[in-house]
Amino acid sequence: MFILSGLIVTTISILLVTLCRRFPGKTVFEFIPEITGQWIAYLLGLLIIVYFVVLCSFEVRVMAEITSMYILERTPTWVTIMVSLWIGIYMLTGGLKVIIRVFSIVLPVTLVLLALVFLLSSKMFELNNLRPLLGDGFMWI
Repeated sequence: MFILSGLIVTTISILLVTLCRRFPGKTVFEFIPEITGQWIAYLLGLLIIVYFVVLCSFEVRVMAEITSMYILERTPTWVTIMVSLWIGIYMLTGGLKVIIRVFSIVLPVTLVLLALVFLLSSKMFELNNLRPLLGDGFMWI
């Protein structure tokens, strides 16, 4: 299943890169009508927008649940989601300087927390858990 999904993503990525090279300076929403026609382009554009809205909502919800579960236990989930969305909107509307500013604040905190987690979990570390995917081969029986 992993290999099949990887092949699908790779195929779509190669297709999009090829189309973007063929239509330089245009977005996907600008060159799809030239290829497919107006109505099909409208449906494909709507499908792309719905896909990314659903993906974004799923990712924000999962991040909020994990944050509420492990870090902010008593904080309501909607508060975590709203703060995440406000930061994202702030970064989108502010441009590159704002993105760099937010990352310069978040990166040191993240690295310190990651180092702390590594230090606290060093006694539970097992080298066998680092085996690669399919480390036991294709047959699991």
